[in-house]
Amino acid sequence: METAASSTSPNLSIEPITTREEAEWVQEKMNEMYHSKAKKGEIEPALQLTTPEGRPDGFDEVKWPYNAQGYIAINEENNTDQIVGCSVVSVRTIYQLQPQIPSSGVNFDEGVEDYNGYLLFQYITDGFTSQGIGHTLLQQNIDWLRDDTPAKNMFAVNWVRESSATELKGLLSKIGFTHMGTSEYYYNTMQERQTCPECGIGDEDNDYCSCAGSVWKKEF
Repeated sequence: METAASSTSPNLSIEPITTREEAEWVQEKMNEMYHSKAKKGEIEPALQLTTPEGRPDGFDEVKWPYNAQGYIAINEENNTDQIVGCSVVSVRTIYQLQPQIPSSGVNFDEGVEDYNGYLLFQYITDGFTSQGIGHTLLQQNIDWLRDDTPAKNMFAVNWVRESSATELKGLLSKIGFTHMGTSEYYYNTMQERQTCPECGIGDEDNDYCSCAGSVWKKEF
């Protein structure tokens, strides 16, 4: 698929992630959103696949996805070239995807293929939301999965929160995803996030986030 830049406004462009610096920016936003304690400079395997470093020797086949791609939104106003959004997807085998889909509230066997797309992370900087940037970023990844990989579908998990609008849920629905189900205590089941501003879990609790996650799927 042609990956030339596409614009959502005269001052914005969408570009694929190609450098370590861009991948680290995305990782920093992931760490902020999910209150991760990852060490500075460490990046997710899927993000590393988007950089020149690529896949290391002796990699863990379960931990490292089959393939990955990411796009960033760049604000070019006044020649600032400021990154204001991102979207990252990976291609996972059925065995790599299964740990990401909880057994409670969701029928994992429904529509899972040998290779599946999975939305790792999507983020838009405050002040740049509601401009169609998220839609454009996600559509770029959908096009890449459909045209350049063996994936036949794409899965996404939406963090269910009462304190903020569910922008991702609305975007997923608008772009053609189907809601498969909601898993209560999704992040607790996944043993992810030991601190969370939504449910109030903290380091002193010695437990994991109790928020729910809704699972969505789009077929190509």
